[in-house]
Amino acid sequence: FLKTKDMTEMCRLIDEAERIFVYGSGTAQTTCARELQRMFVSRHRYLILIQDKIEFDTMLDDFKGNDLFIIISLSGETPELIPQARILSAKGIPFISITNLKNNVLAQTTPYNLYATSKPVTLSDKTEIVAFAPFFLVGEALFRAYVAYKEERNNID
Repeated sequence: FLKTKDMTEMCRLIDEAERIFVYGSGTAQTTCARELQRMFVSRHRYLILIQDKIEFDTMLDDFKGNDLFIIISLSGETPELIPQARILSAKGIPFISITNLKNNVLAQTTPYNLYATSKPVTLSDKTEIVAFAPFFLVGEALFRAYVAYKEERNNID
């Protein structure tokens, strides 16, 4: 999927955004968001990490059309996240969704979608865990696409 996905428009959004916010809908998703934040520092694009729903709601009135959001959600169906995504959409604020590879509300709310393929694994004690490595790979693929986009743009100028 990542090899065939054209991320040019997403890279343009990242490049042109005045501010970039990144939001993970859970603990593992927030860890992925921090890693994305860390990678983009090397390209002088500083992602603002939103910690939780309360912080998002507090900042809501300050979000502008020239901002960009990157939202990381395992299911893309988190009940608290859907109204937030719809508000962004209604305000004309673009966002990139990174979700598991399935039809979901978050991905339907934006034209800028990236998908990870992560399946739950049941351990011997019946505990179910989901591997998040694919989400980190998707984040790195977005970062690498951005680096290539910038290099190409610099060669044109």
